[in-house]
Amino acid sequence: GSPSSSSSSSFRERTQGWNTRCKVVLVQIILNSLTRRGGRAELACMLLGLGDEDEEDMMPRNNHEKECLDQILLMIEKPRFSVSAAGLAEACFELFYRLYKHP
Repeated sequence: GSPSSSSSSSFRERTQGWNTRCKVVLVQIILNSLTRRGGRAELACMLLGLGDEDEEDMMPRNNHEKECLDQILLMIEKPRFSVSAAGLAEACFELFYRLYKHP
C-alpha cells in the first residue's frame, strides 16, 4: 500500500480506539452514578433517557435523536461486539445488570 493509505488506516484505528474509550468512560460514569454510595441515580436516568416525562419536556430533541440507552442497545447487537470491544462490552453488560438490580 501507499504511504497515504497506511496513514489513513492508522488514523482510522486511532480514532476508533478513542471512540471506544469515550464510550467506556460514558458507561462508567453512568455505572458510578448508580453504584456509588450517595450516587446520583438521577444522572444515570437522565443520561439513559429514563427520566420523568416532565423533564423530557425541558430538554427538546429531534425525533431522529436517540437516547443513550438506545445507542448502547444498538451497539451491543453488532456481531462480535464483545470480542472487538471487550472492555466496552463488559461495562455495558454490567450497566444492564445494575439497571435490573436497581430499585
